[in-house]
Amino acid sequence: MTTILERTAGLLAFVRTVDAGSFAGAARSIGASPSAVSKSVSRLEQRLGVRLLQRSTRTLSPTSEGAAYYEHVAPHLRAIEEADDIVQVPGNVRGLLRVTVPSTFGTPVDFRMGGLVPGALSGHQA
Repeated sequence: MTTILERTAGLLAFVRTVDAGSFAGAARSIGASPSAVSKSVSRLEQRLGVRLLQRSTRTLSPTSEGAAYYEHVAPHLRAIEEADDIVQVPGNVRGLLRVTVPSTFGTPVDFRMGGLVPGALSGHQA
């Protein structure tokens, strides 16, 4: 019996290759070598028993089967990536938050992520 990991191996490489139009472009987006991406797509083609990409020395394009497969697989892959974004903890947010309030509001305060610095905006400490 084939596992889900075995069945999905190569999907990212294939989708990124079609998106980029080259193994090199896909490799940059994945963080792998063009050779690794090419081999991953080739293994996917072998597992499926169909040629997904038409390769030549200068061009790379999906076959009709590859285009149909891409149209079905790419939206699911994007949905998985979006699901990861939904659950990301915003703990890495850093920077200076500037707030403008009327002078009658009180002492100026510099709101730095991770703490308050009273009087920092006016140049004096409270």
